[in-house]
Amino acid sequence: MKTLLTLLFLLTAFTSHAQRTLFGGNNNYVAPVAPATVPSTNLILYLNASSYAGTGPTWNDASTQNNTATLEGNPVYSSNPPSFTFGPNVIATTTKSDVALSTATFVAWVNPSQPQGTYTGVIFSRNGFGSSSVPATGLDLYTSNSVGYHWADNVATYNWNSNLYVPNNEWSMIAVTVSATTATAYLCNASGITTATNTVTHAALSGLNFFIACDPSAKASRAFTGKIGTAMVYSTALTEAAITNIFNAQKSAFGL
Repeated sequence: MKTLLTLLFLLTAFTSHAQRTLFGGNNNYVAPVAPATVPSTNLILYLNASSYAGTGPTWNDASTQNNTATLEGNPVYSSNPPSFTFGPNVIATTTKSDVALSTATFVAWVNPSQPQGTYTGVIFSRNGFGSSSVPATGLDLYTSNSVGYHWADNVATYNWNSNLYVPNNEWSMIAVTVSATTATAYLCNASGITTATNTVTHAALSGLNFFIACDPSAKASRAFTGKIGTAMVYSTALTEAAITNIFNAQKSAFGL
């Protein structure tokens, strides 16, 4: 009886080892990779054109902050891919005017239809407009479509050139992450992901109110001309891995 139990134990151990060898080493077994997802922690604004009802001026916020946007100037909506076409005086405004940020990430899917003017707003807040009490802050295109940003209207932020140039007439995801001492710009598209970093101090801010597709101080000359599919703001500086996850999770919607 003891001999039989010993043989059964050895057979079981051998079978288990053989299975691990077969599926873990031989046969080129690869463990499944979890699909990329959009991080939801610290997400304070998520305007996604795919959630638009199809009519009316309301663009709902998919974050938990209920920061609904209002479309102005009748931007044209397209369902393939879901996006709005913006231009001079054709913009969107968000409702919250008390947004506070000590660190931040701005993300947007954009498809410029032409070279943009210097300091073209994409996700932007400026004191004196929409109840904002904070000097110019947000994601913009600095010059020749290069990914840029403002932080409290500091010249060391708005005159920094990332040299990441967004191509016209194709979809790209652009982003800027802002920490206490650095900002990193991202350009993500069919060519891959490229980055650039600005080393500068960023003070904590309170009282932001965001406009989409313009710098509200110049809704015509600093308006984005082309399509925008998403506009997102996080209250933290996301890692490169998190930015890559967002890109991978959303890129198929934009044909990439």
